[in-house]
Amino acid sequence: MNLKRGDRNNTVKYLQQGLRMLCINPNGTDGIFGAGTETAVKKFQSKNGLSATGVVNDVTWNSMKKQIIPIQNALIKAGYSIGTADGVAGDKTYSSVLDFQKKNGLTADGMVGTKTMQLLKEAGNKPVVLQIGSKGTEVKKVQERLIALGYSCGTTGADGDFGKGTYNAVVAFQKKNGLSLDGKVGPKTREVLFSNSAIKNDTVTILKLGSKGDEVKKVQQRLIELGYSCGNAGADGDFGQGTYNAVVAFQERNGLSTDGIVGENTRTKLFSNTAIKNVESPVLKKGMSGDSVKRMQQRLIELGYSCGRAGADGSFGSGTYAAVYEFQRCNGLDMDGVAGEKTLNVLYSTSAIKYTPDTTTSNVSPEPLINNSGDLIDYAIHVILNGEGNYTAINETDPISIGILQWYEERAHDLLVAMYTRDAKAVENALGKDSKLVSEIKADRSVFVGRYLTVNEKTVVKILLGSELGHTIQDETARADVSGYIDYGRKCNIKDEHALIYYADLYNQSPKQTKKIVESISGEITLEKIHAAAMNNSVMNQYSTRRNNAYDAAKNYSSSNTGTSGSSGTTDNSSLERFVNVALGEFGYKEKGENITKYGEWYGDNGEPWCAMFVSWCANQAGILITKSNPNGLVPRYEGVSAGMAAYIEKERFQYKKDYTPKYGDIMFLKSNGASHTAIVVGYDKNTNKVYTIEGNFSDKVSKVWRSADNCEITGYGTNGGTSNGYILKDAVAAKGSTV
Repeated sequence: MNLKRGDRNNTVKYLQQGLRMLCINPNGTDGIFGAGTETAVKKFQSKNGLSATGVVNDVTWNSMKKQIIPIQNALIKAGYSIGTADGVAGDKTYSSVLDFQKKNGLTADGMVGTKTMQLLKEAGNKPVVLQIGSKGTEVKKVQERLIALGYSCGTTGADGDFGKGTYNAVVAFQKKNGLSLDGKVGPKTREVLFSNSAIKNDTVTILKLGSKGDEVKKVQQRLIELGYSCGNAGADGDFGQGTYNAVVAFQERNGLSTDGIVGENTRTKLFSNTAIKNVESPVLKKGMSGDSVKRMQQRLIELGYSCGRAGADGSFGSGTYAAVYEFQRCNGLDMDGVAGEKTLNVLYSTSAIKYTPDTTTSNVSPEPLINNSGDLIDYAIHVILNGEGNYTAINETDPISIGILQWYEERAHDLLVAMYTRDAKAVENALGKDSKLVSEIKADRSVFVGRYLTVNEKTVVKILLGSELGHTIQDETARADVSGYIDYGRKCNIKDEHALIYYADLYNQSPKQTKKIVESISGEITLEKIHAAAMNNSVMNQYSTRRNNAYDAAKNYSSSNTGTSGSSGTTDNSSLERFVNVALGEFGYKEKGENITKYGEWYGDNGEPWCAMFVSWCANQAGILITKSNPNGLVPRYEGVSAGMAAYIEKERFQYKKDYTPKYGDIMFLKSNGASHTAIVVGYDKNTNKVYTIEGNFSDKVSKVWRSADNCEITGYGTNGGTSNGYILKDAVAAKGSTV
């Protein structure tokens, strides 16, 4: 726990609500840790003998929780449904305090002073009469007991809210048991209701396969609540095979006859307080594993959400966290990356929304480019990938079109054949040894013409494309294809490299239209001419955004994109220039959620701090990342900053700042209680002693930053062979502690 001024999140809100409950005013409960909250924290710390830093660490947080738990226990005893007393002043706890104060003639300010606490304790000691309008755990217990006895509480079931349905159930019970018919659960009604002599409703409906309606829905909701999945449809009121399986599982776990029928005994146990939950947790989160995680991953992949390279492996890692987060975003749920009851119910329902990209972020592929040298080809691949898919991309509407270059029909067949030739066992494991797809891979490539993938086939193909084999073959095929595009362009007498890059992107999109476009141009084929001809083409002008993006990228080939140059020249070598240009091209990219980025998705650890993964991603894009297939690369692959620095030290390419002048393309390592941040050096200005960098995870985005070369947080630099001072970034912002 480390909450401090400037933080903005729900935890800050719960902190503020907790402070108010403890009669310390933070001047708002808006989730923003401002001056008022800082002052209130200091006051709490001083009052409780803690160091008054204004920063909430574990000691301060636990001290607050210890004082809030008695208040929560009093609320629960008074009939409020707030869940368990965990010491966190969440919205249910805080709103219950306000509600209690309002109902008892107190000032509804959320501050639990002596008077509020006294009345809370008194309320907890009184026998509660439940009636229309009552809410809480006691209401829910009554509803569960009524339902178990065969008295319907309406469509909402046991929801803890005493409404008209519960009133009617109470009246029916009172009538059946010879009690006064007032619709209230007073001492007498309660005594009979929970006794062994309570008379059941003899009109209980037997539910089984084929049954439909509200009673089925209530049973499904209760099963799901206890952790028993009713299948993809969820609680839809239709007793199908999924519900049957859930009932059998419940009966087996609870020692009942496993007939899959909800009769009197099953219903009574199901809605009782002693019902045994499914051993699998209904809340799935990072670090968990098992069949329930695997089923969730399979469903996510089926809906188009990538769980990372591992696919549906039953282990809830960073890739699965990112997939859950994206699912929650697309389906309008709270985005926390945790698959709780609400998320799982929507996930397995027929109304679950398939993956749709977040159009508010960059459209650059979240996957790496190709680990090979060759400046022109690498840059052309970079441009093409900006307009195409990622490793696991599958076109949802056209015949089979897959992968980073969206290989189409026969070319898709060629890609899968290449994978099968390289590792037949891996392909058969992913697609199924006896599957139709594997048999087609062994057949002529024409079988993929007009071939559409089924939903299940899309799922397994995504897994294959996202595997290490899938990545490797796509990388190799993309390089060969784009090299061929460049050769075709040269045969068309295109000499301008900018035009060749544009031609390659155009050719990958449509060879047929590219030929028409080139034939329509007279004289020398320049970038401006081929772009104008493409925009005049009746087919390609429908993709004006992609055409304009490709034009801009091709135009900027080999330029710095950065402004004025330093005094020692502007270029070191093509590899470093590619590296820096790729990084600068990401300027302004913002994370989608807490540490949710395309760099983390590529690295396979989304949801973790990403400054180092950004450096690795850029190096991979530029073809200089050290990998098994590229052992002579320049930049080590690292996620932890300490590990990156150690790699440079091991290779004897690390320079401490004291006796070193940073060079273009170096990797800066910074510390704050140890190595903690990393950045790519773009330039050094010896006149001002400023170092200019492009870096990820600076203010949650990719930023241009400057620091004094003497900044106390800089440890040193990993060197990559740069010799020049590089470029001055005029639009860079100052980092903390940077003054000159």
